[in-house]
Amino acid sequence: MGSVGLVFGGFLTWLFLTLAEPKAGYPHGPVVYLVSMIGAGLATAVVSMFFWKLTLPGLGGLAGTMLGFYIWLWKDDHVLSNLLARVFVACGVGVVLFVLTYLVEALIVVWSTSFLGGFFVVLGLDVLLHTGLLQGIRALFNVNPYSHIHYHVDNKVYGMLAATLAMMVFSIIWQCIRYRGHRFGMVLVPNV
Repeated sequence: MGSVGLVFGGFLTWLFLTLAEPKAGYPHGPVVYLVSMIGAGLATAVVSMFFWKLTLPGLGGLAGTMLGFYIWLWKDDHVLSNLLARVFVACGVGVVLFVLTYLVEALIVVWSTSFLGGFFVVLGLDVLLHTGLLQGIRALFNVNPYSHIHYHVDNKVYGMLAATLAMMVFSIIWQCIRYRGHRFGMVLVPNV
């Protein structure tokens, strides 16, 4: 849970910093990004480790929210053109998977870790390869009048999105084979 918290805190901080960046940029921009992302990521990781019974369903919620992002990245106009609609749909899918974590915990945890792992690895590769996928994430919630983000879906972006699916499927198969018969942390006991 700590590694999920670290990645989640760092990614969310990066997203907020890029969306709120002033026209002239931050003074000492790389330092601001690095220190903020590491600090927020470590704080989220510590909270996730100590309160894992609460953050385990949050894993499903995070995966649901990122699933919404992932679906919207397949088109230039992000499928939903209204910003509030995107936020509400992402929150709705996140809440559904949050609740499903209590009902079918093992399945949701396996799917969530597979999807998040594949998605974040591909986003990390995009930092190096510059295919344009990260611009899609930034453009999803862009309300900064100084930031004009152009997102165009081409074959490179489709390749990155397909790589996410391939990594997710491979990870699900591997986890099902590796952890057959194991359960995770929460056990619901029926009232008798």
